[in-house]
Amino acid sequence: MLFEAHCKLGHIVYPTIKQMISTGMVKGIELDPNLKEEFCEACTKAISMQQPYPHKSSTRAENYGKRVHWDLWGPASVKSLGGKNYSAMRKDDATREVKVYFQVKKSETFETYKKDKAWIKTHKGNPIKWARMDCGGKFMSKEFIKHHEQGTQRELTVHDSLPQNGVSE
Repeated sequence: MLFEAHCKLGHIVYPTIKQMISTGMVKGIELDPNLKEEFCEACTKAISMQQPYPHKSSTRAENYGKRVHWDLWGPASVKSLGGKNYSAMRKDDATREVKVYFQVKKSETFETYKKDKAWIKTHKGNPIKWARMDCGGKFMSKEFIKHHEQGTQRELTVHDSLPQNGVSE
């Protein structure tokens, strides 16, 4: 049961799964406290292929919103109670603050981005100067391209592994 939860929850570590179940974050699963953690071949292969992250960036932004990093994750194999199975995440480069937006569809990413851009302008008083995102289809739509031609600089990153996507991962 623990291994099955590990796989279905995206291969998160066993202690986190146990905590999520014990605090009621995940319902409907009862764990035997004597249950041993099973070996996960997929996790072992992923760890052996992972390149180390750089320890420190020398080009960090000095103001909130000057540079933001965006990524989209999903679809999750299990939908949330609200029927959402994607999460769009934005990380501010200056403060490293993370904001997560849950979405039903991948196609909602542009609207989520515009709402977040307005939130930053309203609550922090700064417009987004640079938006760093990967070259995935959700960030390459005609809407996104046209929107960025009207002011915000866009820095696209091409990556094949998590470390190459930098801050957003």
